Amino acid sequence: MKLAFATGPYAQSEDSLYIFLKEALSRNHKVYLFILDDIYTKDNHIFADLMLLSKKRFGIDNNQRYKFDKKVPMQLGSMNAVFLKRDPPVPADKLEMIKDLGKKVFVVNDPAGIIKYKSKSSLERFSEFMPETFFSKDVSFLKQKINELKDCVLKQDFSYGGLGIHRIYEKNNQYFHNHLKIKNQKIQLTPFLKKLTLDGTKKLTLVRFLKNIDQGDKRIIILDGKILGAILRKPSKDSWICNITSGGVAGKTTITEDEQEMIKKISPVLTQDGIHIAGFDTLVDDSGKRVLSEINTTNVGAFHILNKTYNLKLEKKIIDWLEHESF
Repeated sequence: MKLAFATGPYAQSEDSLYIFLKEALSRNHKVYLFILDDIYTKDNHIFADLMLLSKKRFGIDNNQRYKFDKKVPMQLGSMNAVFLKRDPPVPADKLEMIKDLGKKVFVVNDPAGIIKYKSKSSLERFSEFMPETFFSKDVSFLKQKINELKDCVLKQDFSYGGLGIHRIYEKNNQYFHNHLKIKNQKIQLTPFLKKLTLDGTKKLTLVRFLKNIDQGDKRIIILDGKILGAILRKPSKDSWICNITSGGVAGKTTITEDEQEMIKKISPVLTQDGIHIAGFDTLVDDSGKRVLSEINTTNVGAFHILNKTYNLKLEKKIIDWLEHESF
């Protein structure tokens, strides 16, 4: 089987892509890697400079790039499967270029589906499972809601790993900002919102700050509607961001009935749209109920963390599934 994995320019051994590649190579598949940003069209076909990997040379060099045997320009449509593993934001023009690729070859996740769900505002259709959430690029509206809620979280579209998450609160008619290492920074709200929305051109997600953040952010990984596993990510001391890449700590957890019901209702919609692998993130709202925070569809991570936490080998399930779906 010919498998092509799309990624960004840099590699790391502590991630999901690494274990997927290693497992696919162990089964003697032809495994290729390509940089998604560098794809191009020729004679109405989509090409990429595919790097052929091998079991013998598999690894990462000193420049944080995967070692490969040779690089060959090939049509992506000649693969049995293409697996998209590039962190967001994926360049819009590249997604548009490959949005119909799923009609020719099995693609995970389908580019057309990623386009549909790439904005956080796409979650609006699942609002019954979410805390009260607002999606807007209107600075006046956002300012009004911040004044009403007093303490809230703003998320920039296409952000990941906690990088685009901002906590804003009001105290004595002054506004303060928390973001990663920024603590209680006094801000002028209107200029700040203009900056985050790029002068009112980019939507933000706004939600009340949930007081139970210390109970953690749960990542639940789904494969075609089936739960593969879950981890609970808790913020580090003096932080409110749970993402592991931003200092959060992972541990074991269980799935609640509310989460099972949520997944049961949402997963068929995602699968129908070509989103086979998804990462559901849940938080505890002020009433103590687990609610939907995000659904990750572009580059779902944490497989390697689940492996370590529960002594699993999820890469075997993923490659088993790819083999089944690609033939």
